[in-house]
Amino acid sequence: MTQVDEALLKAIGVWGNIDSRLGGLALSYLATLEKINEVASIQFADDALDRYSNKMRMKDVGGAAIQYNDFLHETAILSLAKVIDDTARDLKQTFNFKFDSFDKNHDVSNVKILQQIRCLANVIKHNGSDLVRGSSTSATFLIDECGMADGWDLGTLILTRDPAFNIIEHVPTVYFSMLELVAKASGRSHPALAFGSADFFNWVYSALIPDVIPLDRPQRQAE
Repeated sequence: MTQVDEALLKAIGVWGNIDSRLGGLALSYLATLEKINEVASIQFADDALDRYSNKMRMKDVGGAAIQYNDFLHETAILSLAKVIDDTARDLKQTFNFKFDSFDKNHDVSNVKILQQIRCLANVIKHNGSDLVRGSSTSATFLIDECGMADGWDLGTLILTRDPAFNIIEHVPTVYFSMLELVAKASGRSHPALAFGSADFFNWVYSALIPDVIPLDRPQRQAE
């Protein structure tokens, strides 16, 4: 077996790990989001109840949907950060290639997004999801470098649909960056890296979620 063949086989192994990690996240996120939308659309009004009781039912439905949505998006960010960390470990073990989104990023595409995800995960884990300048390096980075408001909590960003929590966009973005890192480490480029932006986005969700699963997949129109 030639050295070139070995490099390709190793790259294929790392590609498979990336698929597995992001596939589980994509499926879980989309399926859970669908369920949250069902919860939010529950018809709470009951003609047999008085106005106060119906008002409390409305609050219960709204509160449950918000809590469910916060949990989904925070756990999705934690999962994305883990995908990045696990891929970095694979690259070190397989190719002796060190990657760190801040200290040794190899000019990988979308590095600011990778840094943002890492810092969001740290704030979720260590800062109680509160953004306070000076409370941690990660919180300060998100405020000073990503334009997030000092003193806000991440739940507010999720509720207002801040781009920092756009998981549907983050999945293809992280996928592309991880494939690019494998190419830099192995010298072997994944065929999907040659796709245009919209084609890559659509390919990701087609590749990660099998056709047999009855779930709407995000799609982007070609530019």
